[in-house]
Parts: sequence; structure tokens; C-alpha cells
Amino acid sequence: VGRIVWEVEDDDAVVEGRPATRYSLSLAEPAEGEEARPRADVPLSLSGEVVLDEATATRLSVDVEGRYLAGGEDERGVKLKLMRSGFGQPPAIETPTDARGDRPR
Repeated sequence: VGRIVWEVEDDDAVVEGRPATRYSLSLAEPAEGEEARPRADVPLSLSGEVVLDEATATRLSVDVEGRYLAGGEDERGVKLKLMRSGFGQPPAIETPTDARGDRPR
């Protein structure tokens, strides 16, 4: 949001059989005259991609890297990788047993 730029790379993507949209992310230049607040975190770079499920907009995968100035002074890097699997499939949940092997009543 703000300076993050989203661009559709593939609106016919499929992840685990689910229709999805693949977006590339980048960081836009600051607006002319825009200044960072003192001691604020200042974004320097952002790149990567996000794949969203078409039906629910759930993030199916993310691979993003960025750099920023922490407190306006110390440069730091961040990476996020996420891959969701089994989305939309009901989990197999079994009734627990107690220590004696009896089922709860």
C-alpha cells in the first residue's frame, strides 16, 4: 500500500488446481517533495511476486524481498517466502483418545 506497485503477470495461473492470479511487486519512487518522518522506517527496495486465489483472494504463494532503513539509519533486509498447500481441502480430524485408550464421552 502507499508506494507498493502491483502488476498482473499471469491472470491464468493455476496453483494445486485452483485458478489464481500472479502479481509482481515493486516499490515506487517517493512522491516529489515527500520526506520521511524523523526516526521512521524508510523503505529502500521491494521486489517479488504474490499469487492470489481467484475465488477467495487468499495468498497461495509469496516470494518477496525488500530493504529499508530502520529508524532512518540502519539498513536491514527482509525476505518472505510462503507456499500454502491443501487449500480448500477439509482436514482429516480424528476424535482424540484419553491415556487409557477410551474415547471421550
